[in-house]
Parts: sequence; structure tokens; C-alpha cells
Amino acid sequence: MNFQEKIEIYKDIIVSLDYCINDYLYILDVENDEYFISPHAAVRFKMDNAYFKNPFKEFKKFVYYKDYDLVVEDLNKILSGEKTYHNMQYRWLNDESLPVWINCRGQVIIENHQVKYLIGCINEIGKKQYIGFFAIRQILYRAERRRSPDPEIIYRKKRENHSNFL
Repeated sequence: MNFQEKIEIYKDIIVSLDYCINDYLYILDVENDEYFISPHAAVRFKMDNAYFKNPFKEFKKFVYYKDYDLVVEDLNKILSGEKTYHNMQYRWLNDESLPVWINCRGQVIIENHQVKYLIGCINEIGKKQYIGFFAIRQILYRAERRRSPDPEIIYRKKRENHSNFL
């Protein structure tokens, strides 16, 4: 399997995970001049689609104008091979054209000494992160366990409070 086939599988995974995560996974395909991002990003931000050609031109539509030149400067360092990662905080325009702070991180994939892809994750800074019900339950259980090391006491309390966890 060549790397292009792996990228197609990665795109399928991004689509499959789209409603499972709050973050936005992306692929910048340098060789084909394409960009693909989690579909819910196209709903949240001022993008025409989750997939587009000519990303630098498209970025101008949703990267906040005061941040655009810095982002392009950093991406050009990646394209020239000067950097092998992208880690910046800047603003994107949401669907109402209001700036939203994001944290964008990515790792460069190099093939035959040439930059081929930038693959990474974007999250909104300050956006409330949700924690699942079972994770909360596990945290509470561990906290109770630290307070009471006797397993019988833990089990009894867990049974008594079981209805509180549902």
C-alpha cells in the first residue's frame, strides 16, 4: 500500500470520527495542492466545503486577516523543509464571520526528501471540552478509592450510591 492509499484511508477515518470528536482533523496534501478537514469544521467556520483545492487561496476566506500572513509564513517554512511541524495559535472566521481562536498542530510527512503532507488537529481555544459520563464515573470512583482503601467499603459505597451514577 502506497502512502496515497493510506491518506485516503485516513480521510475515511476523519469522516467516520466526525461526530465523535470536537476537534478538527486535517490533511494538507502539498503535492496535489489539496486540503481536507473534518466535515463539521465546514459547518462551524467560513468554509465552502471540507475538501478544497488551492488551500492557500481558500485559507484567505476563513483565516482572520490579521493572522493570515503569519500562518502563510509558517506554512512556507514547512514547504521549504525549514520546519517539520506546525504549532500555532491564530484566528479563523466562524460561520458568522466572527474571529475564533484556534490551536493548530500538525506533523510533516516527508517522502523521498520532499514534503508531501501536513497532517494534524485543530481545536478551539476556550471551547468547553466535554467529558463522557463513564469518564466522570471513573474519576469519581478513583477519588473514592483513594479516600477509602478497604475494597469492601468501596464496594458497599458504590452499591449504595449506584443510583447516583445513573
